[in-house]
Amino acid sequence: MQTDVRALTPERLDDWLAFFDGPAFADNPAWGTCYCRCFVFGGGGFDAWDAACERAGENRDAMVARVREGSIDGLLAYRDGAPVGWVHFGPTSRFHSPVGPLAPADEGAASIVCFVVSAAHRRAGVARTLLRAATDRMREQGFATIDARPRAGGEHSDAEHFLGPLELYLSEGFSVVESSGDRARVRCSL
Repeated sequence: MQTDVRALTPERLDDWLAFFDGPAFADNPAWGTCYCRCFVFGGGGFDAWDAACERAGENRDAMVARVREGSIDGLLAYRDGAPVGWVHFGPTSRFHSPVGPLAPADEGAASIVCFVVSAAHRRAGVARTLLRAATDRMREQGFATIDARPRAGGEHSDAEHFLGPLELYLSEGFSVVESSGDRARVRCSL
């Protein structure tokens, strides 16, 4: 099945919302209030993040505003004209976990912080297509490296692979540069 990839722009906001309001978390509704805001939420700790996720619409509204102002870099994957996947990336210096900035935020470093693929389209090449397109986009934007922080080791649910599966990154030329517990940091030089 053909997968088309398009950049998230204010004109595609309705498609992005249709994906996040619909199939993105249909099999994992507990995460359905994130709207991919976690890594642009800022500090405040996990308690503040959890509270934001419990307030109806807060993350959705905040991300809609960011998309409209053009401060979110991401790609939507489409099949048969409908959005079925998403990847969020950008300059590492832009991203913060709820407990602090991502490191290292070297000059010229970009990060991939989230993958979401609807359950019906998983294990069918959507994430790989998104990763390749995101890598091409970051290369065109002049980044020198791309970091990602997938889970490593052990068995994890599809939902727990929201950072992308380690095996996917390794198969696409990324190398492990750091590993601690069930997390790894992978890097690709552009």
